[in-house]
Amino acid sequence: MGDCRWAAAGGARPGLSTRAGGALTDRFGPRRILLLASLAYALSMISLPFLAVGPGSFAIALSIVAVFSAAITPVGYSLLVIGWLPDRRGLAMGTALAFTGIGVIMIPGLLSLLLSTIGWRGGYVLLGSAILTLLTPSIYWLVRDPPAGFASDDQTHLSECDVMQSGLSLRQAMRTRAFWILGLAFLLNGLAAAAGSISLPSLAQGEGLSPALAGLTLSVVGASMVASRILIGILFDRLPPIFLATAIFAAPAGGYLGHVDKGQPEQS
Repeated sequence: MGDCRWAAAGGARPGLSTRAGGALTDRFGPRRILLLASLAYALSMISLPFLAVGPGSFAIALSIVAVFSAAITPVGYSLLVIGWLPDRRGLAMGTALAFTGIGVIMIPGLLSLLLSTIGWRGGYVLLGSAILTLLTPSIYWLVRDPPAGFASDDQTHLSECDVMQSGLSLRQAMRTRAFWILGLAFLLNGLAAAAGSISLPSLAQGEGLSPALAGLTLSVVGASMVASRILIGILFDRLPPIFLATAIFAAPAGGYLGHVDKGQPEQS
């Protein structure tokens, strides 16, 4: 079950569910979708150890978990932040998304502890129970949908680009070149991020780190996410987004290029 193919099988579904979750969020509001998705995500996590009796069933169960996990991605939370905090949206979004990095910092050590004490099956049950008892009630009691029409009533907070986009339907947007360029950019960026996260421990071991330390490299990634997202959020409020976005998308290429010659046999 440690084969990356099974991880890929589980990770291949979130794209479609994110698309569906976004459409449902537009129709029913973020609170309902986040509440139902968190509940389904928790129950799928708890049930996975009981459904996974072999590699095939594990891949199917993991795919179900991935589908519901994608529904509670930043799509809904981003709409909440933009709706309730129209001023300094960059800083607001950067601060909110920085908490993802805190999770990345904590997860490697937490998973190591769970694996060594209660095993992977118990770990899934415990994490699912935590989502059920902490995340779902928090959404129910604390989250409220933004005021209706916030994107059009308060024009003082909207740029020219925002006003133009608020008047485009999905079908109209798909007829523009910008829509497909952005889609391709996010696709390539997602592929690079996924490849990097999967291969990062192997790259760290190639540099001479022990397996335990290699696993903790994800915590370093999480720390950088916290700082960089807050910084980028501040910069988005002050710099032209197009230039900043170009730099952000280009930056990972430098990191990958630094590992091009790693693992290559030395020429005698």
